[in-house]
Amino acid sequence: MRDMNVARLTFKDVPLFEGIMQDIFPNVEVPTLDYEMLEGAISAEMRLVGLQPVKGALHKVIQTYETKCDFTTNPVSSFDNGLPFDFDSGTALDSNPAFVFDFDMGDLQNSRHSSILLGDTNTAKTVSWKILAATLSRLHKQKLPGFENVQLYPMNPKALTLGELYGEYNLATGEWKDGVLSSIMRNTCQDESPDQKWIIFDGPVDAVWIENLNSVMDDNKLLTLVNSERIAMPAQVSLLLETLDLAVASPATVSRNGMVYSDYKDLGWWPFVNSWLDTIKELDYREMLRRNFLTILTPILELKRLQLTEGHGVKGQELTGVRSMCRLLTPLPAPGPPASDQDDIEGFVKMRFMFAVIQVLCPASQEIEFYPSSLRSIWQSSLRSSIIVYHFTPANVSRVLSITSPATLDETSRRKFDNWVREHEGIFPLKDTVYDYYVDERLRQFRPWEDQLPEHWRYNPASGFHMILVPTAEFLRVQLIAIEMLKCGHSVLVGGPTGTGKTCLIQGTLASLDMTQYSTQVINMSAQTTSENVQDIIEARLEKRTKGNYVPAGGKKMIAFLDDINMPARDEYGSQPPLELLRLWYDHGYWFDRQKQWRKNVKPRVQGMVLAGVAGSPGGARSPLPARLLSCFHAFYLTTPTQTQLNNIFGTMLNQHLQEFDEETKTVGETILMQIAKKRLKGLLRSNKDYQNTRPRFLRLWVHECFRVFYDRLTEDKDRDWFVAHVGDMLGKHFDLTFHALCPSKTPPLFGHFLNPFEVYEDILDMAALRKYIVNQLDEYNGSPGVVKMDLVLFKDAIEHICRIVRVISQQRGNVLCVGIGGSGRQSLTRLASYICEYNSFQVVVTKTYGVKEFREDLKGLYTSCGVDAKKTTFIFSDTQIVEQSFTEIINNLLSSGEITNLYKPDEFEDVKQGLEKPMKAANVMQTNEAVNLFLIERVRAHLHIVLCFSPIGDEFRNRIRQYPALINSTTTDWFLEWPREALLEVAYKFLEGVELLASITGEPIKKEPNREDILRGSTASIMSLIHSSVGRYCVKMWQELRRTNYVTPTNYLELVSGYKEMLQNKRAEVALQANKLRNGLGKVEETTLLVATMSAELEVAKEQVAEYTEQCVQYMGVINAQQRNADEQQRNVAARSKKTMEEEVQCKKLADAAMKDLASAMPALEEAVQALDALNKKDITEVKSYAKPPQKVEMVLEAVLILLGHEPTWAEAKRQLADQYFLDKLRDFDKDNISDKTLKKIATYTSKADFDPEIVGTVSLAAKSLCLWVRAIEKYGKVYKSVKSS
Repeated sequence: MRDMNVARLTFKDVPLFEGIMQDIFPNVEVPTLDYEMLEGAISAEMRLVGLQPVKGALHKVIQTYETKCDFTTNPVSSFDNGLPFDFDSGTALDSNPAFVFDFDMGDLQNSRHSSILLGDTNTAKTVSWKILAATLSRLHKQKLPGFENVQLYPMNPKALTLGELYGEYNLATGEWKDGVLSSIMRNTCQDESPDQKWIIFDGPVDAVWIENLNSVMDDNKLLTLVNSERIAMPAQVSLLLETLDLAVASPATVSRNGMVYSDYKDLGWWPFVNSWLDTIKELDYREMLRRNFLTILTPILELKRLQLTEGHGVKGQELTGVRSMCRLLTPLPAPGPPASDQDDIEGFVKMRFMFAVIQVLCPASQEIEFYPSSLRSIWQSSLRSSIIVYHFTPANVSRVLSITSPATLDETSRRKFDNWVREHEGIFPLKDTVYDYYVDERLRQFRPWEDQLPEHWRYNPASGFHMILVPTAEFLRVQLIAIEMLKCGHSVLVGGPTGTGKTCLIQGTLASLDMTQYSTQVINMSAQTTSENVQDIIEARLEKRTKGNYVPAGGKKMIAFLDDINMPARDEYGSQPPLELLRLWYDHGYWFDRQKQWRKNVKPRVQGMVLAGVAGSPGGARSPLPARLLSCFHAFYLTTPTQTQLNNIFGTMLNQHLQEFDEETKTVGETILMQIAKKRLKGLLRSNKDYQNTRPRFLRLWVHECFRVFYDRLTEDKDRDWFVAHVGDMLGKHFDLTFHALCPSKTPPLFGHFLNPFEVYEDILDMAALRKYIVNQLDEYNGSPGVVKMDLVLFKDAIEHICRIVRVISQQRGNVLCVGIGGSGRQSLTRLASYICEYNSFQVVVTKTYGVKEFREDLKGLYTSCGVDAKKTTFIFSDTQIVEQSFTEIINNLLSSGEITNLYKPDEFEDVKQGLEKPMKAANVMQTNEAVNLFLIERVRAHLHIVLCFSPIGDEFRNRIRQYPALINSTTTDWFLEWPREALLEVAYKFLEGVELLASITGEPIKKEPNREDILRGSTASIMSLIHSSVGRYCVKMWQELRRTNYVTPTNYLELVSGYKEMLQNKRAEVALQANKLRNGLGKVEETTLLVATMSAELEVAKEQVAEYTEQCVQYMGVINAQQRNADEQQRNVAARSKKTMEEEVQCKKLADAAMKDLASAMPALEEAVQALDALNKKDITEVKSYAKPPQKVEMVLEAVLILLGHEPTWAEAKRQLADQYFLDKLRDFDKDNISDKTLKKIATYTSKADFDPEIVGTVSLAAKSLCLWVRAIEKYGKVYKSVKSS
């Protein structure tokens, strides 16, 4: 009972369980198994890998062994009291009844092919199974019976999808794709060697993937796949799960597994510290550190646990901080001998130790609120990407960042810790706080961080604003440690709220490294990032060395920078697959090929890959980092900068910029530092001493930048009114001015560079000139070839939006987020603004088949245009073009890092490389693949400006902003709000131009009163604007009362105006048509009246004629009756004759049928004769013709032929006819139907002769025979035809 339950209990519950057992079984001494040999082997293995074989660790390894392995192999064991015990009988060998107990070890064995190691991070769960496996393998090598070698197959099931884990069918092709687990199970189960195979599931347990293993965990030990394949698990294969908790596991899963719970209190942090101290070779230095751990670290950790508060997002386990502190102390060598008697080595070691404690376990933090909570997020966003790093020369310090110090404590905790340290340790100077000092290794004393800063630093105005790097002391507290950790192969994580410079800190740290030894890979995480995305991005920078082994390209050490590492969305059960993939790599040094299911070993840490991450504070789309992943990092925490820090950062740059201005303007600059932010500073640095060299002008610029940075982000009138009032209060408080005095037009000033011939950023006071310029630019744009013409109404708001967009995209890496409902002019005004800046405009064209592949192809062309051809381009992208969510992921990467992974194929990349050869030579950059890629990205970011046109309607916009932080952090927001009344009137006037409101439907000119039509047009426009505005107000009221949303967009207003014009035109056409119909009807009525009068007169005349014709008809009727009688008589006679004729016709038909029968009888002979003629050829005719004196029979035949042809029957004539080439054709075409009786009689004189027979004639000449046949046939046909014709 004890062995089955103690392993599952926490540290606090073990004494309670033992007390209960003692109460149930009083006076019973509970025996314990003697594992002396096993414990010795475990201790040896732990020492071999530098671990401490403490009692708690040994117990957990043995409990894992008891839960995992087979005990029936050693039926006889002994207890700690030295008495042997027989497992078969369940009795001690001395028959002491106090040691008799009864249980079936076989049942215990059957349940142990699946076990779970459960517990918090840093509780040695991984160590337990690794040491156990190594111990069993060691005992097997020592030839001890009952022990086998152990093969390990670790994997993280949450780093893969369910299909990639178990296998799935390809829905498109129907092919089966194997899974990682199914492949491992198949291979291990088919291996018949006696080695133990442990399949390790090192990751979170959920109710999906684990439930598919229930049939493997129970007595069936059978894995059934989707393709109906069944894999039986033999005895040498077993499962082991290592997880943080079982919060979502089902009871069925829990009941099928053996369980071992690891509690941090069983171990604590001392075993790790002792292992680390063992690595220090100098014994004196080791003992000094050990005393410091005992006397300093122990009370500090207790103080931190009870009284101090850590920052959100990087709250780690206690041991994680201790490990980070040891990492920080590791590179420091043991102190050398003292230079003088006054040197205190013990004190110097304590300085180092306290510095490590302060910087790692209890670093500083502050949280200050500058503005009301409604504007706090805007303030934080304006600080993001603040001026960050700076290069200077002191050793080990290459860049400094304008952020707050690393922090895991809030301000109250900071003060408590500072007071506690000063009360217990007197080694710090009295000035400032303990956070403001570092240890000078040469002087062996604390020195302020300010000493590390360069003197008289100046920024380069010619460099891009994103490249301006400001030195601050606060950055040194992070960067020095981060650089050292990365060089030593330890991963670094920076957490903190938005706007504190986390990303810039890491970027500056990476930029300070030697690029010949290090390469970087930026991975911008978002809510849609998957583990496969992360794996593909990293593998794009790896190269294969041997089978399954990958290293960073170029032999460098690669640092994978994971921006917004806690952004990936959690699944239904709370895990984040991309982060689980990273932890799999960090713990085991590999991940799996998703297509071929084998390991891909990625060389980790010192000589391979190391991670650097940035995590925002949890909330919104961001989640707290898993504790197990957080333990892999050396963590820092940053908070919002203080006002003093902001003054140092921005004042350094602004004061340098204002050096050439007059003293009054310099005073203004010093005052406004209190209210400055990064994006406002960018505008102030565009000031020119020739244009803003007076106090009012410079203040107008400051007001303009305030409105652009803050005011443009506000959407509600009450917030905007508050902001205007607040600006007025600040002007009155610091400058004794009012907003209306500074801006007499009661509107904020407007600045731009495009009206100035020298492109100076100046105050635009002449709005008429500004409107005229933009109208001219619009006309030029519409006249450009290949563009779609835009018919825009440039009212005041539209002009201001154009100026805002131009202001942003004219700056380096300036991107805009235009937020407004459809029809508000976002895309049209962006095109015009891009044209004003002389940029190309680019938009994708979405079709029904448009997908990620087509989108990447379009972006490939965009990259080539901007990066290779160096064409400045504005990429306009609308939310209506987001066909797939991966589009937003790509846009997020474009905004944050400018990189799209695997955009070019190898051959295409070679073309890019060739195109960038000259620019890279000019920039003195070596053409390696990595350098080309980075150079291309920099050129793209320098020439590409992204303008996003999104609609705030619905949840999509809010979700995208939360899930893809770069959409806000890397853009300047411009809200396209509801059109004001003036804009509505101006649009209506524009659309009503050319409409004749007083036109006549008859086309006749009407007398127009002066200005009457203009008054009518103004009234119409006013009514339209009133209708639109009132509908908008009632939509708001409907939302407030009914919580139902209805949107009235500018498109609706344009449809109202155009609909009015169309309806007016249609109604006019309809009325004109009705009027024309009426006019035509009246004309027809008049015409009909005239016709009726004429017809009445004609009717009287017709009546007289009718009477006369009636009398004549009576007379004619008598004549007609007489004629009718004669006609009837004639009809009877005709009928009699017709009857007789029909009888004669019957007789004639009979005769005709007989004649036709006779004629048909003659046709065969005729056809035979014709065939005979066809058989003749030229040679036969020549033979007959060659006779000088022909035979009598031949001559007789030819005479008959000549008679039929109507020629003289002589031999001379016969020869002439035979010489005719058409002779035979004449015979074939002979007119046999018109042979005269005379000719028939002459022919009869020949045919009646006895020798005029074809057979007889044929004995003389074959040609004569054919002619004889023809003559006889013609004669017969002629006679028959004559007979038929006569009948």
